[in-house]
Amino acid sequence: TPPSHPCSSPIVAQESSTDAENLGDRHCSHAGHVRPTAVGQTASDTRDPRGPMSIADERYVSLTTWTTDGRPRHVPVWIVGLGGSRVGFTTGSGSWKVRRIHHHPAVRLQASDMDGTVTDGSTAMSGTAEVVDGDAYRDVRAAIRQKYGIQYVGVCLASAVGRLRGRRPTGDRAVIVTLD
Repeated sequence: TPPSHPCSSPIVAQESSTDAENLGDRHCSHAGHVRPTAVGQTASDTRDPRGPMSIADERYVSLTTWTTDGRPRHVPVWIVGLGGSRVGFTTGSGSWKVRRIHHHPAVRLQASDMDGTVTDGSTAMSGTAEVVDGDAYRDVRAAIRQKYGIQYVGVCLASAVGRLRGRRPTGDRAVIVTLD
């Protein structure tokens, strides 16, 4: 059985006659990511053949928060499932998203690419966000480290260099979103 693939960027179904199980390959826009699908499955069907995908299965999501005057602000974030209807991501305690969540905890999440461009055909999910630290933060950070691997290490190194240069921490808090 191939490894699970959390990415569900726009994909193209391709038939493969060399596959012993007569499965097609479903490629995403991230180099090297392949997810098996049954031959004949359409490109518009973005579900993993092992079951329905959730927002936590996405590699990137666009987080929407609102300013005090009601204007939406969108930013891409990594996302992990925390069980039940909860998902989470890490961020800096001084970030604008943390400030906006403190004023207005309602948020919206939608599958996106790494730049925050929403994935065609994806559905927005609403929820209530809470900024956390302590054990809850460490749990989210551990899940992020497990899901994103070497990317996580790279971001941590860049953050450490930034702190040495006097910048604020970029990942010292977590946001837990309870989906509606």
